[in-house]
Amino acid sequence: MVMGIDSFRQVSGGMFDREIKLNKDGGEGVRQSGLSRLAARFMGWIKGSNEVQQQQKSEARVQVKQTFLSLLEKTEGKDGARRALGACGLPKGWDRDDRPLTNRMVGKILEKAQEFRMGVVRNNEKLLSQALQGRVPSTATCVRPSAEP
Repeated sequence: MVMGIDSFRQVSGGMFDREIKLNKDGGEGVRQSGLSRLAARFMGWIKGSNEVQQQQKSEARVQVKQTFLSLLEKTEGKDGARRALGACGLPKGWDRDDRPLTNRMVGKILEKAQEFRMGVVRNNEKLLSQALQGRVPSTATCVRPSAEP
């Protein structure tokens, strides 16, 4: 099974803020962590961890975010993905930091991408309508808007 953006869409819901992780069994796909972010932080504080564990956790988080970003770019295009991330307040290089990708963050990014996509569809429908009526300006193009909001 090939992992797609729908894998992330499926785990984007939920009542608690949970970290998104790759499946443990090495198979394709993603899952929500069993603990809420708050509970996981509390348990980490109690158990403690060594430097190797912290590095492994950081690498896993970066891998999940880069997988998500590549799938988002594949479905929305690079400009659309950058625009959605920017609308959510995520800085450039966000995919390389060790902060976890959470279900709420995934939902918010996908929602913004959908809003921008629908804006493009409405714009293209408007341009088509004008073209069918013979009122198209010569500079009109049916493309996605740039990454700048």
